[in-house]
Amino acid sequence: MGGSSVLLAYLLVFISAAGSVSAAHCFFLKELAIIGGTYDEFDAVDIRQCCIKCAQQSCCMAYTYDKIKKRCYMKSAISNSEERSYTTSGVKANIANGNGCKLTNIEIIGGSTQLNLKNFKECQAFCTAYGIYTWLPGGVTDENEPFEPVCTCTNRIASLKYTYGAISSILPNTVTRSDDPAL
Repeated sequence: MGGSSVLLAYLLVFISAAGSVSAAHCFFLKELAIIGGTYDEFDAVDIRQCCIKCAQQSCCMAYTYDKIKKRCYMKSAISNSEERSYTTSGVKANIANGNGCKLTNIEIIGGSTQLNLKNFKECQAFCTAYGIYTWLPGGVTDENEPFEPVCTCTNRIASLKYTYGAISSILPNTVTRSDDPAL
C-alpha cells in the first residue's frame, strides 16, 4: 500500500477491553506511532494489555504498541504521530461511560469536511454522523489577520498532533466494534 493510501486506510477500530476494566473501550489507530509523552514502558503480548493498563492509570492519555518488540509505551502527552507499519496506537476512553474519547489540545488529522462553527458543541453536533471531529478556535495570525474557528469532521484518523486550543473527540457508538487479532 502506498503512503497516501496507507494514510487513507487508517481505520479506527473500537475494541472492548477484557479483564478488570471491562467497562473501558480501546480506540486503536493502526500503523500509527504517537511521539512524545512516554512515561512508562513494558513488555506485552498484545495491545489490549496497553489499553487495560492505560485505563487504570489517571496520567495515561494514550499508548503505542510496537508489534516487533512486543512492547507498550504509555503516553501522558501527545506531540505528534508518525506512520509506522509495525505499531498500533490507542487513545484512552474518557467520556460517555468509557465509550468515547475527548482530547484537549490535540488535533485529529484526516477529515475533509470543514466549516466555520463558533464553538466545539456546535462542531460535535454537526459531526455526529462522522464519529470524529476537531474544533480549532479562531484567532489572529502572526501577520495580525483574524481567522474564524474551524470544525473538521472525519471518520478516519491519519495522524494526531499537538495544537493549542484544539478540542477533538471520538464519539460513542459511531465507530466499528471488532476483535481484530491483527492489532
